[in-house]
Amino acid sequence: MREDSGKPIVASRYARTLGVPALFDRTCFEALLALPDESGAKTLIDSRAGDVAEIEFEHGAIDIDTPADLERVNELK
Repeated sequence: MREDSGKPIVASRYARTLGVPALFDRTCFEALLALPDESGAKTLIDSRAGDVAEIEFEHGAIDIDTPADLERVNELK
């Protein structure tokens, strides 16, 4: 839990959305485990907007899942 907000979820804000990376208090673990396999943590973040403290993270929109993604990011340097 983010102590200064008292909220159990801390999520990154970027590209006009909230998402991962995110931190979840242990009170969220049951809900996270109950998410369908094809669903990500963003589903929980979106469904519990009132429980989310936001952290600005402008580079959060960069997603590196493949070697090609990494190469593209390295070209930005």
